[in-house]
Amino acid sequence: MRGPVVAAIVVAVVASLAGACGDDAGAGGCDNEDVTGDASVVVWTDSDGCEISTLVVHSSPGDAECGWELVDVIVIGDAVYHWDPVNLLAYVDQQVRNRTFRTADVIGELTDTGWRRGTEELWRPTDDDTHVFVVRGDQTDRYLLDAEGAIVCAS
Repeated sequence: MRGPVVAAIVVAVVASLAGACGDDAGAGGCDNEDVTGDASVVVWTDSDGCEISTLVVHSSPGDAECGWELVDVIVIGDAVYHWDPVNLLAYVDQQVRNRTFRTADVIGELTDTGWRRGTEELWRPTDDDTHVFVVRGDQTDRYLLDAEGAIVCAS
C-alpha cells in the first residue's frame, strides 16, 4: 500500500515546487481547482498555507449510516486511515487498535509531511504505510490503514 501514499506525497511536493501557491495564483493565493465543496470534507494545507487538492489528502467524519461520526478519517491518495477515539469501529480480527502517544516519545521516528489541518500536523513513519500520525501539541494519535475488509459496520 506504500505506492498510493508515496504517490500522493510526490504530487503535493511537485505542486508546491511548481508554484501552485503564489502571489499570482487564484483566490487566496492558491490555485487548486480540485478542492471539493463538500461541507463534510476537511481540506488540508501545505507549509505555505495553501489548500492541498482533495485528490492528494483530505479528511472527514466517519460513515453516519454506521454511527461512526466520531471517527476521524484521513484519505491520502487511495489509502484510507481511521482514528477511533471511542471504539466505534469493529475490526474483523477484533483487535483494539487505538493508540495515543506522547509526542516526545514518537516524533523522532516520524517524518513531517508538511500538511496541516488547523494546528494539527500529519506525520508518517519513514518505512511503514500501515499507519500515519496526527500531532496535536503534546498528544500524537495513530491512524490505522483500513486494509480492504478490515473494518466492518458494527451495527
